[in-house]
Amino acid sequence: MSIQVNDLVEFIEPFEDEVGTTYRVLEVNGDRCIIEYVCDMRIRPTSVRLVADLKRVDAPRQAGRYVLAAGDGRMVTYDTRTGPSLTASRALSYVWTNPTEAETKRLAYQAALGVALTVQPQGANA
Repeated sequence: MSIQVNDLVEFIEPFEDEVGTTYRVLEVNGDRCIIEYVCDMRIRPTSVRLVADLKRVDAPRQAGRYVLAAGDGRMVTYDTRTGPSLTASRALSYVWTNPTEAETKRLAYQAALGVALTVQPQGANA
């Protein structure tokens, strides 16, 4: 059973403060992956870990994550200094927890960036 993008995982041998902590896989690159802590924070902590240190959690999937994506696969991101832009990195993309929220912002980002955007599940841009 291999680990894939959007899988929920936990550490095989967690430290005391990591017991019961769940992470979502953002990117898999060979024997390493980028994971993010599953929490209610708007900016979630991320880290790079060995795939061998993780195991999938057989829990029901949490709410999906949605992005606004251009036809070339780049996704909307927002920098407080420079404003909206497009990024190829899933880890930097701006996300919404349901497609309706993303759709309400689509026209504004589309006008600001001058490119057609669609609402897509975050993993669809891989």
